[in-house]
Order: sequence, then C-alpha cells, then structure tokens
Amino acid sequence: MLRRKLQSTPWKLHISADVWSAPNHKAFLGICVKFVDPDAKEALQALLALSELPGLDGPGSHGGAEQWKLLQHMLEDYNIWNKVGFYTGDNHGSNDKLCRLLANYLQEKGVDWEAKTRRIRCHGHIVNLAVQAFLFIDSKEAAQAALEHIEDADESAFGTDFSEKIKPQRAQAWRRLGPLGKVHNISIHMRENDHQWNEFKKRAGRSLGLDNDIRRNSWFLLLDTTLNLQSYVEWYQKYYQDLRDDYLTPDEWSALGETRAFLQRCGRSLSLQRVVTPL
Repeated sequence: MLRRKLQSTPWKLHISADVWSAPNHKAFLGICVKFVDPDAKEALQALLALSELPGLDGPGSHGGAEQWKLLQHMLEDYNIWNKVGFYTGDNHGSNDKLCRLLANYLQEKGVDWEAKTRRIRCHGHIVNLAVQAFLFIDSKEAAQAALEHIEDADESAFGTDFSEKIKPQRAQAWRRLGPLGKVHNISIHMRENDHQWNEFKKRAGRSLGLDNDIRRNSWFLLLDTTLNLQSYVEWYQKYYQDLRDDYLTPDEWSALGETRAFLQRCGRSLSLQRVVTPL
C-alpha cells in the first residue's frame, strides 16, 4: 500500500535521513519520507528504511558516500527516484556530500535537482545552534562569525566544530561562562570517581545529567535536574571544598532558573513541528 501511495502521488516526496547508533555500537541510517496521500489529501510520514551502515571508510564510519549507497538503494527499491523533492538532514558536512551525489545521480537520469536549494537543514539543529549562541556567545562579533560559519563551506561539520571552539575543556574556562559553566563543572566533578558519584546519588536519589553535543535538549535536562535537586547540589558544593570556585550564589541560581525557562520555550518550538500524521 505504501509503495502504491508513493508512486501514485502527483506531488513530490520529501526525504529526511539521520544516523542512529545502537547500544551494541552498530550504526544505522534511518530514512523517512513526508508526502501527501493522493487519496485522503493529507500529509503523512513513514519510515522507509533503517539499514546498517556498511562502514566503507572503516568500522563505524558513516560518511556521505556510505549514506548515499543506502539512500540510492531505497529510491530504486521503491522506484521513487523521479519524485524526490527536498532532502532534510543535520548540519554535518556528510549530508552536503550526499546531496551532491544525489544531484549527480538524478542528473544522469535527466532530472534537474539542485543540491544547495533542495537541501534543508534540520529544524532541530537550527534551534540547537540558536540555543548554543544564547548560552555561550557574549559578543556581536562572535555571533556574526558563527552565522558566517553556518553558511560557509558545505563540507564543514558545523555542530562539532562550533562546540569545540566555544566550549573550552578546562574547568577554569568553563567557569568563565558563568553559572552554566559552574553547573557543568559540578557534574564533571561527580564523575571523577565512584565515591563522589554514589555519595550524591545516595542522598538525592539520582545523578545529575551532563551536557553534550548530540542530544539537543541535554542542557535543559541538566539545568532542570540541577534546579529540582538544588538543596542536594548546594550540600555537595559545601561538602567538597575543591568546588569552592564553582559555588553557585543565589543570583546565579536565579539566572539558571531563567535559562531553564528559555530552553523550555525552545523545546516547545521543536514539538510544534511534530504535527505530520504517521502512516
């Protein structure tokens, strides 16, 4: 039924794909389609493939060429290569390469498909970039540089490069980011050894999260947990004297609460896009 709907619809099919890593360290490429049902005249979405990446460039690799092999197979298997509309993927450079390969493939078949105009950046990643800028950029010059980087060479893995440049690794550098950096340092401190981890978890009933660059809502989850467990975090700061430079003042706790409220709004903007009916 799905094949018939995809092949018979007079409208374009919009493809999205993303890499997913399983707990057993295998990498898969999920390929989805958004389309208009020719019968019901409503927007639908469906998962077309969830295939393991072959690792052509080495174990665990998932470059644009590898992803394209799976996408090409799917397009030919469903016989929908002539209906491709827009392609949505994250900001990693591998997606730019994939789109160029798709454009070349379609051109050979007589289909005009412009890679730069048909490639859509994932809305979640765009929101994430705005959040990163809000959290870490403190000058108009830095913000402008970040915006220019987004539109720069299409091979750049923006999310990774951006995070590496604006998030210094040392505790002192994190501290200069303000209360958010202090929360990061406290969470890292808990992970330094099992005793500190278990001591906090025993009192609070759970551990703090940790920000990372893969989960778009990781900062919100970290702040939300920290604020919900404020009394336990304050105890932990006082108990371990080596955290005295990361002590959170009442004003900083207030700032963290305001930051959480902002991140909640960003999360709601992400949820608004999930309105397409699954098939």
